Amino acid sequence: MKRIALLIAVSISMPALSGAQTLRQLADSRGIHFGAAVTLPTGANLAPYESTLSQQFNTSVCENAMKWQNTEGTRNVFNFTAADAIVDFTLSHGMYMRGHNFVWHSQVPGWVSNITNRDTLLAVMKNHINQLAGHYKGKIYEWDVVNEAIADGSTGFRTSFWYQRIGADFIDSAFVYAHRADPNALLVYNDYGAEGMTGSTATKSTGVYNLVSGLKTRGIPINGVGLQSHFNLNGFDTASIGANMSRIEALGLNISITELDISTSNTTANLDAQKANYKSLMTLCVHHPRCKTFITWGVNDAQSWKGAGAVALLFTGTTTITAKPAASGISEAISGVSSVWQVANGRPGVLRQSHLGRFELNGSMFDLRGRKLVALPVP
Repeated sequence: MKRIALLIAVSISMPALSGAQTLRQLADSRGIHFGAAVTLPTGANLAPYESTLSQQFNTSVCENAMKWQNTEGTRNVFNFTAADAIVDFTLSHGMYMRGHNFVWHSQVPGWVSNITNRDTLLAVMKNHINQLAGHYKGKIYEWDVVNEAIADGSTGFRTSFWYQRIGADFIDSAFVYAHRADPNALLVYNDYGAEGMTGSTATKSTGVYNLVSGLKTRGIPINGVGLQSHFNLNGFDTASIGANMSRIEALGLNISITELDISTSNTTANLDAQKANYKSLMTLCVHHPRCKTFITWGVNDAQSWKGAGAVALLFTGTTTITAKPAASGISEAISGVSSVWQVANGRPGVLRQSHLGRFELNGSMFDLRGRKLVALPVP
């Protein structure tokens, strides 16, 4: 049977958005997990921080509190106090909780990295995942299962103690253990410097693609790829990142922007350029149907791992926290609604169906010669 390549031009009518809406309200209306990495400050800084977090974001992730050295510093002695405080705050404010992370070569206590026996190390990994995932089962919608396993500037594996003692299949094991521990959680491979397909990220992004493609082929339970996205101002190629997102989506995997920050200096021109950078990245996410999560690596500049001087985040201040131009960039990107989807060779395009918003389709279907075939009725 002959198949006809088609182009569907669609206009989307979304619910009206008021200028007073918060970033959280905008993200909710589009079905986006829009969040921030959280380290709770103390004293007078806590209340404004928590207020900004709960009003402007719908998702939290522990910046450090769930990492191995903070949850199992001593073998089989677990401490969830710091992480529980963040999880409890997040869920009590009707937000989503993202998990970070199970298996990483860094921020791991010496008693783990010093294990030389393969079977012992696998057993320790399994127990840690079971305990951490089990403690938060039903509370975490998505986990970073393995973090940063591909070597910088390479398609090969990082020669971490995990790789040296177990082999590359430590990654397979981690995902299998995580799925068994919490079958309903989405499971993600997370890495940095692999966001695009050109320049300095090209080789590593191919390594990540090969890794996750192999996991899918072997039937390992993986749901998505996390693109960390630690950038300097104008330090990325938007089109290249979009192309990488598309090839990940073609594998049937979700995309999560997991640790976004954009470093610059505190001048009007640079903050305006930073706004454009943030807007372009959120626009990419909005227009890729499987981009489900968009996380900035911190709430305000004072809490950034890069230091306040990097002015890398969306908000500034401590006892009083205010939005920067970059926050407006996010708002403008989420509010964008018009696009064109292609339907070629019998493969349908995909429209994002918001879990809170509604839309109507108005348009027509054309063949590639521009001949109108059918109108799409409005219900």
